[in-house]
Amino acid sequence: PDVTGLPARIAVRHLHRYGLRVRDTGQGTVVGTVPSAGARVLPGDTIRLRYEVRAHE
Repeated sequence: PDVTGLPARIAVRHLHRYGLRVRDTGQGTVVGTVPSAGARVLPGDTIRLRYEVRAHE
């Protein structure tokens, strides 16, 4: 499932509903996953999340 653009907490919940494991849980907005959205995955597979890096103001 494509979780790009979702807040981290919601993205993790969404992936868990599909039976997927999540690595690199963090904070912020998800900008991508490994494997990428659209790739074939099976329940139990691990998805790594990539987050938007924000500069400190």
